[in-house]
Amino acid sequence: MNELESIREQLLAIDNDMAKLFESRMRLSAKVAQYKRSHNLPVLDSDRERKVIENALRNIQDANLKEYCTQFFQSIMDISKKYQENCLEK
Repeated sequence: MNELESIREQLLAIDNDMAKLFESRMRLSAKVAQYKRSHNLPVLDSDRERKVIENALRNIQDANLKEYCTQFFQSIMDISKKYQENCLEK
């Protein structure tokens, strides 16, 4: 196996873990949607989103990655909001 193949194998393992974590996160997002529905709360909670991003950034050591980490977590939360809205329609 050459170096590129080895790196790609490592990326694949991380991607597999991320897919499992994504599924777990979305299951919890569905529970959040149920809670919000029963308490007449809006899907968007900007303060919570800010806190999630701030927390994630505390775990990033490479300053060059902070902007990308912010984009990554904002994307995840945007997907979660869409999923929650879909859950609320059912």
